[in-house]
Amino acid sequence: MSDVKGKTGAVLRETAVLTGAVAIIAASVFFFLVPSHTSVSSISGLGIVLSNFVPLPLSVITMILNVVLLLIGSALQIGTYAAPMLAAFLIIPVLEEYGPRYALTLYATVSILAVLFVPETELAFFYVLVMGYYPVLRVKLNGVKSTLLRWVLKFAVFNAGTVLVYLLLFALLGPAVLDELLADGVGMLAALLAAGNLSFWLCDRALAALTRYYHVILKPKLKKKF
Repeated sequence: MSDVKGKTGAVLRETAVLTGAVAIIAASVFFFLVPSHTSVSSISGLGIVLSNFVPLPLSVITMILNVVLLLIGSALQIGTYAAPMLAAFLIIPVLEEYGPRYALTLYATVSILAVLFVPETELAFFYVLVMGYYPVLRVKLNGVKSTLLRWVLKFAVFNAGTVLVYLLLFALLGPAVLDELLADGVGMLAALLAAGNLSFWLCDRALAALTRYYHVILKPKLKKKF
């Protein structure tokens, strides 16, 4: 009897999560993407163009492209860290045009779908806990006047999120995660962590450059065309 109750509870929890995901998708479509007729950068711009030919709301097309990017990263091992960073870039147009609330709504939607459908758990967690929300948080951190303190906070967020990813993987998958991390020795693990921090710095610089490019070059061109 207890097994039946446990299975029923699991089904109800899963149903609640799926219902919540659908509600978030509906909110993102209704409040900020359906009214928009402006083409935005990168894959989001492709989504605007596709919305003229595909009978789907722009928000759904953008969400699908985000999840597809994460799935591709799951299939290609090098995409474990690159794909979440690239997916984070896609939040730039929504953040710049509609503000942090709608950008976080899009982030939450993609995060739920990534956890549900992306086969590589490490990739999905890296998006959810490290990179997916960072474009929004970065705007707040850029308000810190001290350059040193600003970068200390940025790297602290990145490293804390990365540690949390692997703690969750350890809790879910057991000691095999730790064994894999230490397979090539502590020195290699330290080198990988340093490379990860360098990649994060490059990602931050790329976010700044892409934001400027969107405002200065791409947005004016797209407004003329659309």
